[in-house]
Amino acid sequence: MELTAIGLTTALTQLVKQFGIPEKYAKWTPFVSIVFGVLFTWLLTDPSSAKELILNGLLVGLPAAGFYSATKATVTL
Repeated sequence: MELTAIGLTTALTQLVKQFGIPEKYAKWTPFVSIVFGVLFTWLLTDPSSAKELILNGLLVGLPAAGFYSATKATVTL
């Protein structure tokens, strides 16, 4: 389920970046990715505590943010 959450988080982060965030707020994209990660972790899994939810959300959101920034850097080269 977490792989699904990572894919959804990456896709929605890209959509928000393209259609929803002005360029001057682009630095907040990793934060948006983490929020999506926590949200999808909460929806797709059954965390037993708030600590587990936040940790798993970070583990989903941070790779999605890194994948997005790595892809962006590769495309601009």
